[in-house]
Amino acid sequence: MRRYSVWILMVGAALAAVSCGGTPTATPTPAPPTTTLATQPSPLPSASPIAAQCTFQPGPVARFAISPRELRTDGVQVPIMVRARPDWDEVVCLDRSKSHRLDFNANQRNEAGRECCFEGVATWRVVQDPGNIIAANGSRHERDMIWRFNIEPGGRETSFQIEAELEGLKSYPWQSGSGYRREPFRVVTMSAQEIARDCLCIYRGNGVYEGSRCPKLAQTPD
Repeated sequence: MRRYSVWILMVGAALAAVSCGGTPTATPTPAPPTTTLATQPSPLPSASPIAAQCTFQPGPVARFAISPRELRTDGVQVPIMVRARPDWDEVVCLDRSKSHRLDFNANQRNEAGRECCFEGVATWRVVQDPGNIIAANGSRHERDMIWRFNIEPGGRETSFQIEAELEGLKSYPWQSGSGYRREPFRVVTMSAQEIARDCLCIYRGNGVYEGSRCPKLAQTPD
């Protein structure tokens, strides 16, 4: 009976507190657990896309040369005629009365003579153009290893010289490993009759020439 009386008193006290505006004690909300993030290591620098795509032999470049790639005369692809004289004296021959588009290739090789990977881009320069017959020129390749010249001789017999540079090496004309001197590449304009008389070699690329009277066929390309 006494326990029942005590319970009645406790319930009455609680109701009295609520009726008098009392606020029950709030139960504290537990703090969320602290999460420690793991420190991620800094990613390693990746190889450049160009370096990753290179499938040639390792560099650096030890030999560098430029040579004709394609010739279009008055919009039509034609053979590249070459005047070849002794002592590796060679020039491309263009008809002075026509318009031309002449593309060049650049070729890089390492010390072992193998085509190799390289750094940077090739840079091209017109060394001489006394007749001002180069109407335009520009790159045909993302790293400037193919270069195009638009040529308008306008009937003039003249010439121009060009060169390129890669990894600090200036280009040889035609091929770097043969008997050519390190000098600019030369192009000459002349009449059709002079071309038929003097320019007896047809250049096919990679040191290959054709022509029944071509003196280059007696020389062994590199």
